[in-house]
Amino acid sequence: MGCSNSKNTDELDHFGAQEDSENPLDNTVHTFRKTLPWYRKDCHFSEIYDVVRVIGQGSMGEVSIVRKRVNSSIDTIKKKKPESLELLNRQHIQRTSGCSNDASTIGSTSSCSSGSSISSTTDACNKTADGVKKTDSSSPLGGSGRLYACKTVMTNNMTDAEMDEFINEIDILREFDHPNIVQLFEVYRKDRKIWLIMELCKGGDLESRISNMSEERVAVAMEQMMAGLAYMHSGNVCHSDLKMENIMYEDTSDDAAIKLIDFGLSQRISKDQANNRACGTIYTVAPEVLMGHPYTVQNDIWSAGVLAFVLLSEEYPFLKNMKDLADEKKMANFVYARYTMSDTWKERKISSFAKDYIAKSLQRDPGSRWTTKEALDFIQTKWIPYLMKRHDNMYTSEENRSPPSSERAPVIPSTILENSTALKRKHLRVNSNLVAAMKQFGEYGRFKKMVLITLAHTMDKRSLGNLKELFLSIDSENTGTLHLRDLKLALQEYASKHDLTDDDIASMFVGLDSDQSGKVRYIEFLAAVAEIYGLVTMDNVADAFDRLDCDNSGFITKENLISVLGTDYCDDLILKMLKEGDLGKTGIIDYSAFVKLMQY
Repeated sequence: MGCSNSKNTDELDHFGAQEDSENPLDNTVHTFRKTLPWYRKDCHFSEIYDVVRVIGQGSMGEVSIVRKRVNSSIDTIKKKKPESLELLNRQHIQRTSGCSNDASTIGSTSSCSSGSSISSTTDACNKTADGVKKTDSSSPLGGSGRLYACKTVMTNNMTDAEMDEFINEIDILREFDHPNIVQLFEVYRKDRKIWLIMELCKGGDLESRISNMSEERVAVAMEQMMAGLAYMHSGNVCHSDLKMENIMYEDTSDDAAIKLIDFGLSQRISKDQANNRACGTIYTVAPEVLMGHPYTVQNDIWSAGVLAFVLLSEEYPFLKNMKDLADEKKMANFVYARYTMSDTWKERKISSFAKDYIAKSLQRDPGSRWTTKEALDFIQTKWIPYLMKRHDNMYTSEENRSPPSSERAPVIPSTILENSTALKRKHLRVNSNLVAAMKQFGEYGRFKKMVLITLAHTMDKRSLGNLKELFLSIDSENTGTLHLRDLKLALQEYASKHDLTDDDIASMFVGLDSDQSGKVRYIEFLAAVAEIYGLVTMDNVADAFDRLDCDNSGFITKENLISVLGTDYCDDLILKMLKEGDLGKTGIIDYSAFVKLMQY
């Protein structure tokens, strides 16, 4: 069952009088990378998804947890030749009798493939790269058990300004590609509703964990928050509404990573241009924003500083709610960036490094505040190393003077700090499997690269193991992308032992940089290593096919490739891709040929 092609002529067009040529969501006006979050016009999301539970409602819509329907388009495709899928699964199981799960090195893999590049989702090797057993509730031929977040917005009561803000949020989300920013998968639009299908973060927001916030946890949370912001700010995008509710934990685990969400107020602000539109939340808003003065991306730094203050002390440095706007003393302290630290800070033994971080964030003059790069560098080279040293000293002290182990007082665990990029980067080691995977990706044709990138986009990021940490560790300058100098630095030790020259690394980098942008994005990195990490599973391959078969015909056609490539389209590229994938020389790529391509 696919999406209908009917058009409602009574639909109010918020994008202008003209048709999709004026529509900022239209795939044809964007590059391949930006079209990956699928825009499906005249399609109701319920044709593809079932609502599991509504988790929030407002005047303009609701937020739900959803899953793909059993009889959605991709399941129909998967049922066309079930015997071929079963055969491939059996072949893979026969070829894989065990797994190698050495995670002592960040670059290590749990490679579960031998001969075939496609991994079964039901075999004994279904583990993440760090050896942890993966759970996959997908049935072989039924609907997926994977859950998504769905944001439903009713546009009929929106003002033009509100609609512009919402379209701006979608446009910005389609551009983002970072481990600490929530991912947008699909956009549906029909009648007077728009649905956003996004990554589901199950771990609650920052406020839900505030009672368990040691300084170590705060430092790691701020490191991850700043990593996301640094990526945004490098593209001149300002979040403009950082608050507890807009920073989510990706799952319920104790060491879960955080993700930035809700970009409805985000804005593109050039380095030479300021904005003066008032927006944000009262307790984290920067003075220049609330007072209606021109502001830049530095207002995010103020908001992050306030969040750090609240997380460390459970106190508010300036304003807490709208009532405080009438308090002249609080307003004066806010405008002049004057705050005090109560006895709580002494009682909790909060370090001078935490106080220094806050002091540099909460500067009245935006130009005197940290940049995201400066803040992240301070967290990684000063604050976190100090906390680790403090932990080691405390542990040593406890060892020297404590009673028998069964009676010892608990020591602050170091595991939280060990999850920081700062410490993982120090232990970065790249092995031969990773190098081989990056070289192999560079040698693939354009179509297979496109398929792997699409697979990397659509797959469930919970199955990545340590790949996210590996990417961030190689990103030595915290840009959210990899540059040639990052790759050379990461491979420095490996190159000296394996006769890998600078020219070899440069060639490898060019192969990874599929869009010739001069940088390797997160999704390109995941695509390059997907095969050795066992991520090319039947479910992931099916999802990638579904994305490329954008008219749900059961085949990938020339028109499909034109639609997906967007502004990257050219006739010569399309012909090369069809020649590469069309194993039967029929002019189209069916699912059987698609699967065979991914085997080799």
